Amino acid sequence: MFLTALPDSNKFRPGPPDPPENTVIIAHTADRYNYPEHETPYLFVTQLHNRGQYTLNGSDISVSPRQFYFLNRNDTIGINYAGDQRLKTCLILFRSDFVENCLGGKVAFSGLPTELTENMSRMLEGLAKHDNPDTLLFHLVKSVHHQDRVNEQRLQRLPATRRSTREELYRRLAMSREFMLDNIGRQLSLEQIAKEACLNKFHFLDSFKSAYQTTPHRWFTEHKLQKALQLLQSGTHTATEVCYLLGFQSPSSFSHLFKKRFNTPPAKIIPNFR
Repeated sequence: MFLTALPDSNKFRPGPPDPPENTVIIAHTADRYNYPEHETPYLFVTQLHNRGQYTLNGSDISVSPRQFYFLNRNDTIGINYAGDQRLKTCLILFRSDFVENCLGGKVAFSGLPTELTENMSRMLEGLAKHDNPDTLLFHLVKSVHHQDRVNEQRLQRLPATRRSTREELYRRLAMSREFMLDNIGRQLSLEQIAKEACLNKFHFLDSFKSAYQTTPHRWFTEHKLQKALQLLQSGTHTATEVCYLLGFQSPSSFSHLFKKRFNTPPAKIIPNFR
């Protein structure tokens, strides 16, 4: 089933956590929208445009178009849109037997913020047009499970004994990555990023390195360079413009970093370069 509107909150009735069929909701909203917290089936949650505010398992969180959450059957969700911006929401409600058949049995997902990959984004874009959306949903569930295993590996590397402590630390690290990507055109200090994660800068640095096997500076620089590559390939900006748009210190330092990463000077990436 494919729907283009969020459920009518005035008709809210708590019901069984399993839908009769897999249900895809891709809805545009611009007004205030609240839906009471309730138990869910297996549920995929992301935003396709702008951030949406939710309550997941009792915690207030913000979901961006760069991430998703995947909730287990009988987890809880509430929706709390303020109506101050236009949103495009994607919710996918799965039958339990569908998810379990995809993965060969019952699986408990972490419920942590997870990166939405380009391949997953393409799957979401294709759902409304696909003759057999369950085929895409099968591959989406497999991808979600793979990403969740990546989460688990990162969790195990974090320096904390209790799992609940590691999960909270992981959420804060995810907040720091969102902060960096939201400020891709700025030069950010370690102190600024750590403050966003509500962590001491030394604890933040050690935790980030443990989880992601790199430093925040290297991670941020890599994403700046990937964004620079996209802008240059679009042909809409010169190398110097891209340098300053993305907060690099100087055209020479940008050119050095870009050439080291992609083995070619930034100017040669621009279409029709002569």
